[in-house]
Amino acid sequence: MLRTHYSSQITKAMDGKAVVIAGWVEKVRDLGKVKFLVVRDRDGVTQVTAKTGSSDKKVIDSIDKLTRESVVSVRGKVQKNASAPGEVEILPDEIVVLSKAETPLPLETDP
Repeated sequence: MLRTHYSSQITKAMDGKAVVIAGWVEKVRDLGKVKFLVVRDRDGVTQVTAKTGSSDKKVIDSIDKLTRESVVSVRGKVQKNASAPGEVEILPDEIVVLSKAETPLPLETDP
């Protein structure tokens, strides 16, 4: 399944529920033991958080290989997080790259 929800449909009330989102990679941040992936769809953005030790190694490795503006599908569980966009994040079980963007991008989209 490509997606079960758009970003605007994921709420704090869904804490612990499984979802599948799809969209473009807006940002990837690596803080060592924690990796953040911000996925953008037609309704907004959703933060995906993978932690070394609790997330599957394949998921961590796939985040490392992502390029901005690539298209991905993420399956995981919703978790409340007051500091995340929309106050929710997804803890990923699987990340599927649907289309990898070439780098560098022909037009820079980051200010």
